[in-house]
Amino acid sequence: MDRGHLRMLSGLIIAVIILPAHFINLRSLGVYEDDYWAIVPFINTGFSEMVDYSAYHFSTWMTGRPLNYILPAAMSALGSRIAGLDGIYLLSASVLILNCNILRSILSHYSPAPVSVAAAVFYGLFPADTTRILLVHGAHVQGSMTFMLAGFWCLLRPSPIKWLAYPVSSLSLLSYESAFLPFLIAPLLWLSLNKRWMRQFLLHTLLCGLVIAIVGTIRLSKGDSRAGSVVAEPMVVLYRSFSSLFIGPATSIRQLIEAPLGVPGALDTIAAVASLMTLAIFVLYFRSSRYCSIVYRERRVPTEGPLNSVQSPPAPIILFAAGMAFWSVSYALAIVDPHYPPTRTIGRLTSVHVAAGFGAAISFASLFQIALGIGSHRLQRVTQVSFAIYLSTLVSYNLEIQQSYTLAWNEARRFWGQVLDLTPDLASGTVVLVTGEQAPQAAAISSNSWSDPLVLQHFHDRPQGEQKPLLVMLNNSGSLIGLRVEGDEVFWKPMYWSGVEAKLDLQNLIILQSDKGTLSRIDQLNVASIGRTFHSKPFNDQSAAAWPISNFYRYMFERYPHYP
Repeated sequence: MDRGHLRMLSGLIIAVIILPAHFINLRSLGVYEDDYWAIVPFINTGFSEMVDYSAYHFSTWMTGRPLNYILPAAMSALGSRIAGLDGIYLLSASVLILNCNILRSILSHYSPAPVSVAAAVFYGLFPADTTRILLVHGAHVQGSMTFMLAGFWCLLRPSPIKWLAYPVSSLSLLSYESAFLPFLIAPLLWLSLNKRWMRQFLLHTLLCGLVIAIVGTIRLSKGDSRAGSVVAEPMVVLYRSFSSLFIGPATSIRQLIEAPLGVPGALDTIAAVASLMTLAIFVLYFRSSRYCSIVYRERRVPTEGPLNSVQSPPAPIILFAAGMAFWSVSYALAIVDPHYPPTRTIGRLTSVHVAAGFGAAISFASLFQIALGIGSHRLQRVTQVSFAIYLSTLVSYNLEIQQSYTLAWNEARRFWGQVLDLTPDLASGTVVLVTGEQAPQAAAISSNSWSDPLVLQHFHDRPQGEQKPLLVMLNNSGSLIGLRVEGDEVFWKPMYWSGVEAKLDLQNLIILQSDKGTLSRIDQLNVASIGRTFHSKPFNDQSAAAWPISNFYRYMFERYPHYP
């Protein structure tokens, strides 16, 4: 079997294990939280509109990261035209598989193929990050990891390709900055304490510093508040950055231990079959004497190497140290609330651990390689089976996370279906206020969240410029919406994250009562915080009849075979 076929087999193994772990319930997955600003508005968006949108963000540098907005929008526009919501998921899954394969290619310079494939699968299953299903993160967070990994891959190529590493990896700074951090110390991959290596490390550092200086200057010139806060509070930033170097790895290492321990009690039929399949694939893969002998004998080493340095791979223990350094430095930008301290292990904010998956995978590969070098041939077989069992437990854990996403989408469909049934008289600018206790939320992702005010506008295609309806969960928003009375008028901030205050039209209100997710329409609501009573407008079931339903409506209510 030649190297081309070996690479194809490796890629197939990665895809067969990773895809079911995250997307086996594809038809039961939907959109969540941040997807409502980054994915849903761009469904079926045309090419010319995307060009204008991209030009706008490259001219304004909103939050200093234009690709943070462009990548999700582009994935939504393209994917939805391919196959609707399923098409968007197809692109998101492709980015994840691409990242796993780039990592495998990087590690193939330092480790036998079975080890590099196992490490690539480990990266795709890294349990500290539970956001791989979230479409917006699949676009701009995993997309940012693609830029960083591609930068590492370029560094391991001969000239002139290696010099592309710097512009390619710098794109991660325009999307999700934390992904760039491991690249800052990339020469640790070929550590050799001699003058030549030190000169190359210095050159690498200078080039990275130049990239950061250029991007930072642009961000400050565009008035980026996030970059400005770093300059304004340097001591706080330094403390948080330094402490995150230890808090983050400690959190993710603990999750590497705890996640598999909870698997046995959560196994269902699908998880059990997927775990056994993973175990069988790796055991057969490792035990293939013909395959392993070829790979172990033909370990590839760069002939020229990064910056003309590498002639032989470092010892596995050196590779382990490099992996730990990449792992730690990945948390250096976990400095702002709510990402500091980086201690979350479930939910949307676990994206703080995404970049750490790279260093963790390298450390995993080096530990595997060290273990394979200890003891007899029989002990090596035990080691192979042990690592295969561990990876199979990570498959089960990720299937548990996937189940959490399917529960959240099912509850979201149930919630918004009730809202539409109870509000057929939605009109231009109608505000729906929901009071009472919401339904229990899934562990990994919420069915009701900060983005609820963005959802209602997407169910119908309305004339451009018409005031959009919105829904606010009062118990979730609390004081954030800033209700206040001025004379006979009431003002509030329904999109509280924007800070924009608006007048509340008391004649265009609909009030719903939630009893743990079961909704009913009520006539009035006493708002004690401002001493006012709000009244629902008179019921009229004809108001929304002229509005055609949108593609998003179809994706939410008609894509799945039955209504929840």
